Amino acid sequence: MKFFGKLLFIAMASSLLVVSCARMEKLGPRYDAKQCPFCTQAKGVCATCHGTTACSFCKGTGKRTTISAELSDKQMPTATYTEVCPYCKGSAKCTLCDATGKCWPCHGTGAIESWDFYAAHQHKKSN
Repeated sequence: MKFFGKLLFIAMASSLLVVSCARMEKLGPRYDAKQCPFCTQAKGVCATCHGTTACSFCKGTGKRTTISAELSDKQMPTATYTEVCPYCKGSAKCTLCDATGKCWPCHGTGAIESWDFYAAHQHKKSN
């Protein structure tokens, strides 16, 4: 009798698994090849500056303030110094989207038409 109960349990669990997988497949495709994978927050918006066009590393100031660590065993206080932002080189603009606020691979459309977008972007930046 114990064997029959185990066999019945396995058969019911298997049938539930098959039914749930069939329902999931009806929901639609898991991956859309045309959808831009870089539009993470909002469709067509630059993922780095979130559409603000400002450099996200210096928060649009063009300068970065760095504070050194305090070394208590050497009795050295912290040092604060300001430098030109190494990412935007002082322009205060987002370098990834060229200050457009649009996602650079899909040009703000949310869909990728051609997957050679990186080569095209590099070619555009070198000109």
